[in-house]
Amino acid sequence: YDDAFTVKRQRWGTFVSYTLEGEVLITSLNEEGCISATRWYLKAKREGFTEEATQYDGTVDHWPRVGVESP
Repeated sequence: YDDAFTVKRQRWGTFVSYTLEGEVLITSLNEEGCISATRWYLKAKREGFTEEATQYDGTVDHWPRVGVESP
């Protein structure tokens, strides 16, 4: 696409975009979303991101579980 990246459908149904050098960029549930997000990402990477990057760390608890009490 746009001579800048490729998109491949994975065997489990997701779509992944790659740079022409093979670097993984975006994973999406549909091809159209993958293409759109990849174009946005590459443009932002080239021109600069308008927002400050944020990283979140944490854990997810899957409570309640049937037959298991919360810690």
